[in-house]
Amino acid sequence: DSGLRFHYVAAGERGKPLMLLLHGFPEFWYSWRHQLREFKSEYRVVALDLRGYGETDAPPHKENYKLDCLIADIKDILESLGYNKCVLIGHDWGGMIAWLVAICYPEMVTKLIVVNFPHPSVFTEYILRHPSQLIKSGYYFFFQMPWFPEFMFTLNDFKVLKSLFTSQATGIGRKGCRLTAEDIEAYLYVFSQPGALTGPINHYRTLF
Repeated sequence: DSGLRFHYVAAGERGKPLMLLLHGFPEFWYSWRHQLREFKSEYRVVALDLRGYGETDAPPHKENYKLDCLIADIKDILESLGYNKCVLIGHDWGGMIAWLVAICYPEMVTKLIVVNFPHPSVFTEYILRHPSQLIKSGYYFFFQMPWFPEFMFTLNDFKVLKSLFTSQATGIGRKGCRLTAEDIEAYLYVFSQPGALTGPINHYRTLF
């Protein structure tokens, strides 16, 4: 209904139960490459590029990234794929969207799996009572600024983006599970395209 084109990658036979995968920030469908292989024998597994990410359309105005729009996207995509329910899995920002879809359209979600994002009500209450969490979530406020967050990500050959995936604080820590040089290049390729960071950051700019 939005008129937007959504890019996705699918594995598994059509007609099997749907497993829909929603990535976080700053990611795209590629973050689910292992799950696409793992679950394709039992499910039709679909990994999206969310609105404004990767090869999915990115409307220019931040108002187009309100939570209501993001929730409606998932409902529309489900129907466009020919399903009325799914196993819904979300990570990080995709987890926030997954929670809200399950709250608004519980009949469409047979199972809900959320990685690294608490229930929105719990998160709101916790962040108001615990200043330490407010500090950790400070980037939410930084992202409210126009153009500057995008600029910061591009500095020094996208050093901040690389650090998010490889540093001790935020990167993948387990040996044998770290991203390869090719994996890093995949993320850099997507987010180094002209305007590629604005859509993802606009998700946060409508939050308040």
